[in-house]
Amino acid sequence: MRISFTPKTTEFFTLFGRAGENALSVARLVERRFREHPSSGVTQEQVKKEETEGDAITRELITLLNTQYVTPFDRDDIYLLATEIDDVVDYLEEASDLLGLYGVEMPTRHAVEQCGIIVKACEQLALACDNLKGMRGVQEALVQVKAYEDEGDRVLRDALAIVTPGLLVGVLAALAGGRWIEPLLFEQSPRDPIVLCGVVAALMATAFASSLVPARRAARVDPSAALRSD
Repeated sequence: MRISFTPKTTEFFTLFGRAGENALSVARLVERRFREHPSSGVTQEQVKKEETEGDAITRELITLLNTQYVTPFDRDDIYLLATEIDDVVDYLEEASDLLGLYGVEMPTRHAVEQCGIIVKACEQLALACDNLKGMRGVQEALVQVKAYEDEGDRVLRDALAIVTPGLLVGVLAALAGGRWIEPLLFEQSPRDPIVLCGVVAALMATAFASSLVPARRAARVDPSAALRSD
């Protein structure tokens, strides 16, 4: 691979602008898909198409990075920012795909609310990426991204808080009703603490996943770490 000594710094900013817009486009599609499910006008194929476009932009960025001797800011930071934005899009597409994979009939209000927060975060991300060249408004946009990340954490906690009382009731019911199923068990106690803890852990993990873990990870991207100038 040949390395060019002729600076093409403008191309980096153009590609980052496209990457930010792609992330926002995917976020909007996924939000609409969750909000309108199961009769959404957005299909998983549309989301996947946009995600594939994002992959192509990332490849262009990495290829440009590998062929340029002069870069607008630190090479490691360029690579980090490109891959982090790509992760945002990947996690959004993954969350959208889970609707069909898990056979979700109706997303929870927390899932829909989380998607809305992610759209707002991606709007700020797209704004920051579009203004990388002059860095105007970038810091303000990153502050907003952090605020939306905190809001996403709050939604996740609220979703898990609803699950916890149900788990407690289920455990108490299992302990109380254990004597009726004990004759059906072979060398196993209906009150086995290991089994009960295992079931609770499995249900908590399922609840955690259904509260859009992939989407939350998308919202947690911290572009500020990748915007350090030389």
